[in-house]
Amino acid sequence: MIRQGFHIAILSFFTILYSCNHQNNGNHSNEVDSLSNKTDSLISKIDTSQKMEDRSIDTVKHIKDLEKEAESLQNIIVSNKAIIPGSHRYMDQNDKTSKMINSDWLSIYLENGQYKLGKQDLAIQEKGEDPCSGMDVEYIDTKISSLLLVNIKNLAPHKLDTLAIKDQVIQPNSPLKFQWKNQNYELVASGRTFTEAYERSNEWYTLTIYKNDKKLRTLIIQNDYNDTLTSILLISDLDNDQIPDFIISSPRDYEEERILIFISTDPKIYEAQRVFDC
Repeated sequence: MIRQGFHIAILSFFTILYSCNHQNNGNHSNEVDSLSNKTDSLISKIDTSQKMEDRSIDTVKHIKDLEKEAESLQNIIVSNKAIIPGSHRYMDQNDKTSKMINSDWLSIYLENGQYKLGKQDLAIQEKGEDPCSGMDVEYIDTKISSLLLVNIKNLAPHKLDTLAIKDQVIQPNSPLKFQWKNQNYELVASGRTFTEAYERSNEWYTLTIYKNDKKLRTLIIQNDYNDTLTSILLISDLDNDQIPDFIISSPRDYEEERILIFISTDPKIYEAQRVFDC
């Protein structure tokens, strides 16, 4: 009986000892797992912070690149070679818009469903004082309603081939793909999206033309929109070189009419502007 009690006591001792060691090992394992989880969480937070910082740096760089390219485009804008028909304010007789016009000017107009580039007789009328600005106003008109009057080198009178498009506003992620003289073209927009509820925004909008997947030129880089948008007025061949040219409306304010002309054989941008703010 004594020997049997001794064996039971020994067995109980080792059982308790094993149980303590197992518990200690378990606690140590939990501590290691907990430390590992904390380390992983810290690394994840650092990675997220780094990604946000990288994204912020990329955004700043992207904006600076856009600003630089927009400035380059601004430097090639010519503002005395195109006129929008309608009312034009002037300070004195020498400031009249009609003073620019001579026999070299052509009209872009629609006649019997066909766009044409040609000569038109002008009708210029004095309208008196503008009640909003206090400036004198003259009204420039043509016999057949004209989209634009232009005096751009290498343009000659002819019937214009034009492309009929369904959507005049090119939205990001919705490029306009079309064919012209058996070549593939694509107008691609990026940046801001235009909605029916126009609002003032400084978000950038870009519009680029590609031919057979190769970039030809950037047409629009703009970030000043006050209840306005950028839209395609006409895709046509103004210089008769079998390559499409673009006439685009892109005002910066709802009290401004601003049209830009892009000729495939000319690196310049021709701007026509008419303001009617009050």
